[in-house]
Amino acid sequence: MLILIFSKILPAIFAFAIGMGIGSCVTLAYWRLPKGETVSGKWQGGKRAHCPHCNIKLRTRDLVPIFNWFVTKGHCHNCGVAINPVYFFIELSCTLASLATYLAFGFSDSFFVIYGMCVCLVLLASTDYSFRVFPDAILVTFIMFASLYRVLVDHQLLNMLEQFVFTVMLLVLAEQAYIKLFKREFYGMRYMKLLAAASLCLPLPAYADFMLVSFCLLPVTALFGQYGKKSHGIILAAALALHLFYPMMVWDIISMSRHI
Repeated sequence: MLILIFSKILPAIFAFAIGMGIGSCVTLAYWRLPKGETVSGKWQGGKRAHCPHCNIKLRTRDLVPIFNWFVTKGHCHNCGVAINPVYFFIELSCTLASLATYLAFGFSDSFFVIYGMCVCLVLLASTDYSFRVFPDAILVTFIMFASLYRVLVDHQLLNMLEQFVFTVMLLVLAEQAYIKLFKREFYGMRYMKLLAAASLCLPLPAYADFMLVSFCLLPVTALFGQYGKKSHGIILAAALALHLFYPMMVWDIISMSRHI
């Protein structure tokens, strides 16, 4: 009986620990990729983890995800400046996603692929929230995991490639139509990149709904973006509105993957 209990609990604890470790690494990418910095840390000549306010190098115990947030009460141990809560969001989301994916699929190919997609979505949401960018490195990684996911589900690449090519053509036409109509740059370009990437992972019915609602929101986001220097709150509201569709994407991924 005791062996049976440990055989169920220990893998879950291990999945929880994996999520914490990945979450800690992802916070590094969240801060550095939008700034064009290397994420290699002290390896390959990169900077060690440090406080962005006082530049003090973080101690090993400062890098313990989730728990250190409660120990320090969300503040730097040296200068006392409040730490961006996005760091805690990333660590907690990656940890819970790892545990939930393990409970649904165990340690399998599905776990690796789906958890990778979830981490990418968390990172995309975080960088967009703080910096209003979708780093290309994250999108490329997301596309890689999305392609693997569709192979697991459909056992072929042709349908995915057709859907992706159609989406890219549609988004290019939409962008050109907007520029000719309003005579200005399209503010929502980063969301168009996400839509193209999403076409690789969502099945056609779910993706059609996602595209329909997103295309209704994109012009509003683009219009609000013209007033970004005067009202950052409006831009944030528009970005958060589109982020409501991240749970939709994850839900469809989990639902479809039960058939793997």
